[in-house]
Amino acid sequence: MPIGVGGVVSGFNVGHQTSSGIELALRAGDPARDGLSAQLAYTYTHSRIRYGPLPSGLTVIGGVNQYIQEYNSYTSACAAPTASNAKLCGGEYNGTPTNSSGGATVTNPYFNAAPQPLLDPTGSYTTYGQIPQPFTGENGYETPHVASLVVSWKRDRLTITPSMTFSSGAFYGSPLSTPGYIPSCGATAPTITDANAAAPYSCGGGSIVSGLSYLMIPDQFTGKFDNLGAFRQPSRLTVNLQTSYDVSKSVRATLTMTGLVDRCFQRGSRGTTTTSACTRSCRRAARAWARAATSSRSPQRRSN
Repeated sequence: MPIGVGGVVSGFNVGHQTSSGIELALRAGDPARDGLSAQLAYTYTHSRIRYGPLPSGLTVIGGVNQYIQEYNSYTSACAAPTASNAKLCGGEYNGTPTNSSGGATVTNPYFNAAPQPLLDPTGSYTTYGQIPQPFTGENGYETPHVASLVVSWKRDRLTITPSMTFSSGAFYGSPLSTPGYIPSCGATAPTITDANAAAPYSCGGGSIVSGLSYLMIPDQFTGKFDNLGAFRQPSRLTVNLQTSYDVSKSVRATLTMTGLVDRCFQRGSRGTTTTSACTRSCRRAARAWARAATSSRSPQRRSN
C-alpha cells in the first residue's frame, strides 16, 4: 500500500485485502449479420482491507490518528492528563482557552469543541490507491456497480450502434482534508499580529505531528474527521452513438457521437440531474472549500 506525505509515496505490504465480486456477460444475435444484436456486461465489486502493523508497531491508520490526536490536544478534554484521556490526546495537552505571544492574546477556537473519536486501527476499510495524508490520497478505487450495454442494428451496408455505460461511483473521503491554524506555535512562535494570528501558515509548526505549519481539523461541513470511504462519487450514465456505412469492400465511413447523454446523479442534491451536473458540482465544491479555508484563516481575537 503506498503511503507518504505530500504525494511522496513508497510501497509497503501493510495489510490484508479481500476483494470479491460478480461478472456477467449476456449476448444475443450477431452484429455481423442483418438485424438486431445486443451485448450486456455487468460487474459488481466489493473490496476491503484490514491494515496490519508496520515494523514500528504503528499501523497506517494509527498514523492518521496522530493527526486527530494533535487536534484533540487543543480541546478542553486535553487540558490536563487524566487516566481516561491519554489515548484521545496522544500524550499532548494543549487545551487552554487562550494563548499569548508577542504581546497579543489569541483565542483557541478548538477549546470548547468536542474531542474527535479515533479511527479503528484494526477495522476494515474500503481500498485506496494511497493512504490519506494532508491534501492527498482522498480517492478510493472500489466502484461497486459498472454496466455497459451495446445494441447494434445492421441493414445491408448500414450499421447503427448505440451504447450505454453506467457507473455507480467510487468511494472517497479523507480525515485529513481541512487545514486549521495552530493556537500555540511553541517555542519558535513568531510575533503574533492582527494580520497573521489566525493564519494556518503563520507558525513554524515544530511541535506538530505532520511537520507542517498548520493542524488538520474536522471537515467544516460534516463536523468530523471523515472516515475513508465516507462519501460516494455521483453515479454516471453516458449514452453514445456510432453509425457506419460500407462505401465499398475496402472503404467504410464511420460517424461516432460520444456523450449524447452524460448525466450524473448527485445522491439527492438539488438541481444536479442535468448533463452538466458533474462539472457544476465540482465547481460548487471548489468554491465551498475556498470559503471554508478563508473563514478558517480569519483572525479570531478575544474581546476583553
